[in-house]
Amino acid sequence: MDDIDFLIKEINNNKNSIARMHAIDKLGILKNPKTIDFLIMLSKDNDPYICYHATESLSKFGDSKVLEPLIDAFNSMSKRYLKRHIFKSISNIKSPEVIEFYKQFIYNFKNDYEHDAAEILDKLLWKPKNDIEKSYYLISKHQWGDLIPLGNIAVKPLIEYLKSNNTYCYREHSAEILGIIKDERAVIPLIEALKDKNNSVKVKVLKALIKIGKTSCIEVIINNLFDTVDFDYIDFYSIYRNNEQFQNDLKKLFFDYSEFIIIPAITIIEDRHYEKYIEKLHSIILELSKINTQISVNILYKISRRKNIEVIYEIISDDPTDKDTYYENKSIDLGFIRETAFRELEKLGNPLYDSSAYYNINNWRI
Repeated sequence: MDDIDFLIKEINNNKNSIARMHAIDKLGILKNPKTIDFLIMLSKDNDPYICYHATESLSKFGDSKVLEPLIDAFNSMSKRYLKRHIFKSISNIKSPEVIEFYKQFIYNFKNDYEHDAAEILDKLLWKPKNDIEKSYYLISKHQWGDLIPLGNIAVKPLIEYLKSNNTYCYREHSAEILGIIKDERAVIPLIEALKDKNNSVKVKVLKALIKIGKTSCIEVIINNLFDTVDFDYIDFYSIYRNNEQFQNDLKKLFFDYSEFIIIPAITIIEDRHYEKYIEKLHSIILELSKINTQISVNILYKISRRKNIEVIYEIISDDPTDKDTYYENKSIDLGFIRETAFRELEKLGNPLYDSSAYYNINNWRI
């Protein structure tokens, strides 16, 4: 009995799964073509570990004959980490179809294999043939800055990635690049992305909409700044305070009203000096009442309905020996501010809120 016959008998008869897996691995080392059909059969085994070891051995042959069975094993594998190993082992097969297999994953961001596929395509010396293909490839590689020179060509892939179920930081990057490219096709997908469950994504999306700066964005931006209960105002304020370009983008969008919109919308000021913030907000309300335009009335209306928000702060102990981390919940009560805005609206005769005023650019000048 030669080695191959012994190994096949071991695989078929031994009840010890580890011994079977070792025997399967040895068949891969021997690479005898006579064992390909047997290994293909094992790649369909109900035991995921037997299936995995069989695919690893099959991949060592590098024969195009085993490509389809490997793909079948990949598609049917239930264990995620074994599935990823099979995905990578397919690259050992010498066939043009392997390139096509991996390319499909850089076009499908919902499968969570796009980055691995792009890395493997690099090793296979594949290069994108055009800028559309390059856009998908760069997104899969997470080379965000390289997408900017591609401009409008990268918009469709970026929108697809923004809508995908990938890690939140990748959705952040997608929104950020869409804001830099400033293509109007991104407006509706970005507005939809304001429903994202992750606050930092929402902030990036809102920032992108402000950067795009189209009148079609104005109402949704204002509504989110004033009405979204779980919006991360601290993060937004940090961007506003530290980013001169962002402030300029706001001024381009809201002209003379930019401060009147941002300051009332942000209900947090650094170092927890709420009193100073409330004083500034109170003076803004009085100034808006004096201006008495439809835009100022709309802003007063929003302030009069602004909700309190809960903030969680990390507390650092004064005791240097205290290494524990403490957190403090702080509720900011804007009741006084709401009442002030409501009272000023009463003085003005309770004018109606009219969002159509946002879309005439001349209305944004005081």
